[in-house]
Parts: sequence; C-alpha cells; structure tokens
Amino acid sequence: MEARLQTIESSQGPISIEQLSGTGRGHVFQIQKQRTTLGRGENNQVVIQDESVSRLHAVIEQGEDGQFVIFDNQSRNGIRVNGKKTEAAVLQNGDEILIGSVAFRVSVESPVEDDQVSQLSQVHMTSRRPLNKRLLLYGGVGVVLVAALLMNQSPEGGKSVDAKPGAIGGVPQVQVSDAPTVMGDDPALRGNTVADVTKNPVEAELENLPWADAGITESETYFRRGQREYFNRNYHRAINSFQLALSLNKMHPAAGYYLKSAVHEAEKEAQKHYEMGLKYFSALQFKRAIYHFQQTQTLLAHKPNDPVVSEVEKQIKLARQRLQAAELFP
Repeated sequence: MEARLQTIESSQGPISIEQLSGTGRGHVFQIQKQRTTLGRGENNQVVIQDESVSRLHAVIEQGEDGQFVIFDNQSRNGIRVNGKKTEAAVLQNGDEILIGSVAFRVSVESPVEDDQVSQLSQVHMTSRRPLNKRLLLYGGVGVVLVAALLMNQSPEGGKSVDAKPGAIGGVPQVQVSDAPTVMGDDPALRGNTVADVTKNPVEAELENLPWADAGITESETYFRRGQREYFNRNYHRAINSFQLALSLNKMHPAAGYYLKSAVHEAEKEAQKHYEMGLKYFSALQFKRAIYHFQQTQTLLAHKPNDPVVSEVEKQIKLARQRLQAAELFP
C-alpha cells in the first residue's frame, strides 16, 4: 500500500495546453495520448494554423515515469520553453511554450484528489494487524528459560556468570561478563557491504562506471542524444548515436539494448515506406513514390548491402525517367 501511495504522489496527471496567441487563441487542447503531434498539417492531433509552424513541428510524449516531454521535430523555427530554445524539455505546470511564433501555456491536472489520498492512507493504517498477545507470552517464557539455563552454567564452562539477588521477587539478575561480539566488531565481517536489492542491474552498472574517464562521459552524451532521437522516432539518427556511444564504451549497460530496438523499428518503418512507394509507383504518382523510396534508403542506412536498398535505387531511377518522359511528352 505504501508503494502504491508513492506511485500516485510521484506520477504526473494529464495535461492540457492553452493557446495564447495566433488564430485559435483561447483554445485548450487536452494531451491524453502517449504520443501527440503538433504542427500545421491537418493530420496532427494539435493543428496550429500559422505560417511560422512546420507541418509536423513538435511531439509531446509521456514516458514510463508519467512525465510529459516535448520534442522539437527538426522544425524550421524550433520551440522555446519559458523563453529558452530547446530540443526537448519536461513539461511542468505553468510552463509557456513557443511553437514557431504561437504561444501556449501548460496546465497539469492533479492525478489524485486529496480525499482519495486520505482514503488510501486510512486503508493503509487500518490494514496493520494488531499485536499477537500469544507471541508476546511465548517470548516472555523463552526469556525466562534462557535466563535459567545461564544460571545453571558453571563458571568453568566458558562464560562466567555472576548471580546477584534481584530487587523483584528475589529473582536473581544474570550478568554475562563475556558479551557476544557485535557484528560490526567482528574482524571477519569488517569491510563487507550489503548490496542494495532495490537497484536494477543497469543502475548498479552505471554507478560502477569510471565517470572521470572522458570516453565514458562522451559515450553517455551520445547515448542520451540517441535516446531522444529514438523517442522522437528518428530511428536512423538514433542508430548512429547508439553506435557512437558503444564505440566509446563497449560495456555501456543500455546502449546495446536501445540499438537493437532502434534497428528493429527502423527496418519495420522502412518496410512500410517501401510498400507505399510501390503502391504510388503503380498509381503513376512518381513524386510520392520517390519520397517513400528515399525514406526507405534513409532508414536502412545501417544496412547498405540489403537487397531492398538496391531495389529501391532502381525504383527511384525508373520513377525519375518516367517523370522526365511525362515532361517531354505531356
């Protein structure tokens, strides 16, 4: 129950952005999806009708920690958060975003009402079990038996026991002169550290990295850049960044995993673009076909010898020939 309360308190609730300037001023957009696109194009979730805004200008994504992050999608005029130009930023309540020349204000809703939190706290408090009186009784009897055994030991048995008359009912008080060794004082146990079981392996490896090494810090910089590109679905750029991170630190705990994932996503996207290119080519829409074939080339840049790459090159050459023929003989 305590873990549940902590998750509720740390997670970020749904957000909304209010347009402060431009056409559509005063409109409020609810950001409820894990990935929301913003731009001038009609296929975006948030359509901004302004010439300073690119067709797909920015993306807002919700991470696993519940926080919303805005990414610039290589737009012409970029984005600014609280007056500072940035490529990516975590959105907080009251932040002002400038997309092109159009301003927005961020509002973060509370994920859990106060009365719900108090109810959860009451459930947690009432869920505690009362003390077991039977266990206390057994524990008291055990203490008495141990005391009796110590009293019956002879002084030559190893530990010297001095019995003195007690103040309560004449029961002797037992004083053990040779007290047991405290764990911290045992030479055999000195220097041993207890592992933190709450850390995952990646966190443990990151802590053990020699951060004084310039190669390690540069590798982490490339990894963070690749992670940003990966979440922005620029998989070909993410692949390059992860490869650079691994070239500087082959033992990076997370770059290898993200590299495999980025390659998988890039090849999946490349297949979609390749099929769309063939479809537009068959429909004699050669410009659109060339666009999708070029996207296929970009996404498969990490596999230059792939048969699809050579096939795409042939299709692009043929589509351009058809376009030239159409210009000569309309």
